[in-house]
Amino acid sequence: MCIRDSPYASEVISLNVVSGLLGSSPAAEALWMESLAQNYVAMGALPEVIHRLAPITALGFNTLPHCAAVAVSLAYYGLSYKEGYKGMFFTSVIGPIIGAVATMLVAMVLYPIG
Repeated sequence: MCIRDSPYASEVISLNVVSGLLGSSPAAEALWMESLAQNYVAMGALPEVIHRLAPITALGFNTLPHCAAVAVSLAYYGLSYKEGYKGMFFTSVIGPIIGAVATMLVAMVLYPIG
C-alpha cells in the first residue's frame, strides 16, 4: 500500500486541517474522532493506531497565527507576531508535523492494511 492510499496518511492530513481551522488540538481531535474515525475503521485502519496517531497529529496546525494561545503568549512576553512567531512556528508547527509523519510511517510499516 502506498502513502496516498493509506487511511493513516489521510488521517494526518485531515486532522491537521481540522486542527488548523479550529485553532485547538483537543477540540479538533474530539470533532474528528466523533465525525470521521468510524469511516477510517471501515477503510481498514486499526482503532488503536487511529487513537495513538490522533493526539500527535492534532498538534500540527493548532498554533497558527489565529490561535488564541499564540496571541496570549506573544502578548504576555511583549512580542509582536513578527518578532516572536517564527520561533513558535518551528517548534509548535513544524516539529509536530515531522513527528506525525514519522509516526504515520511507522504505523504503516507495523500495521499494514489489506
